[in-house]
Amino acid sequence: MRHEALRLSVSLFITSAFMAILLGCVIVGPSRALYEPNTDSIVVVPVHGTIELGLSSFLKRVVGEAEQAGYKGIILDMDTPGGRVDAAVISKHVLFAANIPVATFVSREAISAGAMISLATEKIFMAPSATIGDIEPIPRKEKILTYMRAQLREIAEKRGRDP
Repeated sequence: MRHEALRLSVSLFITSAFMAILLGCVIVGPSRALYEPNTDSIVVVPVHGTIELGLSSFLKRVVGEAEQAGYKGIILDMDTPGGRVDAAVISKHVLFAANIPVATFVSREAISAGAMISLATEKIFMAPSATIGDIEPIPRKEKILTYMRAQLREIAEKRGRDP
């Protein structure tokens, strides 16, 4: 367990450093970023645990404040088994409306709602042992599946990916 946590931390650091070099900027965590703006920085937002409705409000606030402060971009540090579909759909709209680049780093897993949010970002980076996918709602009813397919098709088309 300890070895896995260390490996995860190193993978996150390396990927974040790569993104910083790529964007030519400094990485700042969300709490510092919201209070100490620096236009050469990107914001790293942890998206860990079950996806709940509060995430979409939090993302909206972080995106708005990052844009207003002149940040170069946002990285979602994703590790979630999934959660509420409605929260993922609202988060998708927030990410589509962002005026700065938003990428996802999947540190461990992005399942279900987490995969949908990840797909809604412009780029996805994954740790070597990370998992993404399994976007299937419960209960598995045709009406809900049709809605989910439409949401995923919209995300793929918006981001230039094959639906």
